[in-house]
Amino acid sequence: TYEIGVTATDMFGSLSKEVMFTVFKAAAPAPQLYFQPASVAVTRDQMVEVRAVTVFSQCTTAKSEMVFQWAQVSGPTTIPAQYLGTIAQLRIPAGTLRADATYVVALTVSMSDDVSKQSSSQMVISVGSLPLIARIKGSASRKQSTRSTLDLDASVSSDPDVNAGDAQGLTFAWACTLSDGTSSQSCRDKSGALLALGTASTSQVPADMLPATTDAPYEF
Repeated sequence: TYEIGVTATDMFGSLSKEVMFTVFKAAAPAPQLYFQPASVAVTRDQMVEVRAVTVFSQCTTAKSEMVFQWAQVSGPTTIPAQYLGTIAQLRIPAGTLRADATYVVALTVSMSDDVSKQSSSQMVISVGSLPLIARIKGSASRKQSTRSTLDLDASVSSDPDVNAGDAQGLTFAWACTLSDGTSSQSCRDKSGALLALGTASTSQVPADMLPATTDAPYEF
């Protein structure tokens, strides 16, 4: 702390009252910290990559080594410690974070020769959801006699945000339309009733239930 006084003297030699003011001399400021990019929005199949940038005060002449430490602030799951390192880069592999969730991480940077000189900043990682993938086993088109049973199997459908081997938790809604290229209508059986296919991952159309068609195919 410095105290500085000043007085003024006029041409006649009159002296003013001394005025005092105090100056607090701080140590060299801690570096400013920001992220590239400033925020992250990814889907679960993408890696999170962030780089921290430190900016020193122009008044600082000597720059000591920086010490970095990443930490998780919030999120629905715990980010493994091996991804929250002590370098300027943050890399979280694809498949680590939960879909449709928000995580907050923080980085603290300090001077190696004086840990009291430190800066901290937080950033938000938003993880979106991937669209569900609906698939029916077999080729995209087929020709089949009305006298044979038609088996439909969508059990290969998946949620790309769920780990392979885990329960997919999917529900199904089958639909059938008859299209002539210009218009389409819901499928009906030979009695004229709407075709009901259920809500399971598999469905079956019994033999002789659907009328034969020529150029207008059934679409499931």
